[in-house]
Amino acid sequence: MLSLDGVGVCYWRGHRPLQVLRDASMHVHAGELVGVWAKAGGGKTTLLEVCAGVVAPEEGRVVINGEELGGLGKRRTTELLQSTVGLATRQGPAIPDLPMVTWIALGLMRHLHRRDAERRARQAMGRVGLDALADEPWRNLSDSERILLAIARAAVCEPRLLLIDDPTSGLDMTERLHLLGLLRSMTSATGVAVVMAASDMADLQGVESVWSLVDGHLVGPPQESATVVELAQRSKRG
Repeated sequence: MLSLDGVGVCYWRGHRPLQVLRDASMHVHAGELVGVWAKAGGGKTTLLEVCAGVVAPEEGRVVINGEELGGLGKRRTTELLQSTVGLATRQGPAIPDLPMVTWIALGLMRHLHRRDAERRARQAMGRVGLDALADEPWRNLSDSERILLAIARAAVCEPRLLLIDDPTSGLDMTERLHLLGLLRSMTSATGVAVVMAASDMADLQGVESVWSLVDGHLVGPPQESATVVELAQRSKRG
């Protein structure tokens, strides 16, 4: 569903280059729940923005659902990202008093009547258990409610890849477990691939596989070595 191959991203801090991603490679399959850990300011938001097509890398390839973003025209890239990728962040609506149902429905109004878009938005809110907050503005919501509704907004178009930036920050243990349970149920029920980033490794407990982003390099989950397996097998025979 998602492949990064040798991705590099560099920003400039004054006259100094800041290499945020260095030869970063990662593969995520449909129905997989993947975590990415990085310290605060370590590049996890940039990584998700590259995966979402928001940031174009200077080096490497980004492939989503079998299509390389760099090889597509602008129109096809827009179509692919709108239909396939959902990005959830903690940034709320630009209009403070906008009801949550309208905010979530906005992405659907390009091709649906407002009434139909808001009906689907309420359904998406119901799937995260917060349809009762349809008429509430962002400022009235708790941290837990905000991230759940951000996920509902990212998922309302039924993407095949869902990217979530730091969803567990500020949540208590019960809220974290509820969130992870929701994401696991989404992957198993719909086959959506989910990548969530966090700055605390403890927040990724229960995630199927965890990658680490250190000095711009992505380090994959540890693999059991062939030597360990062989020794274990010999021990059993002995």
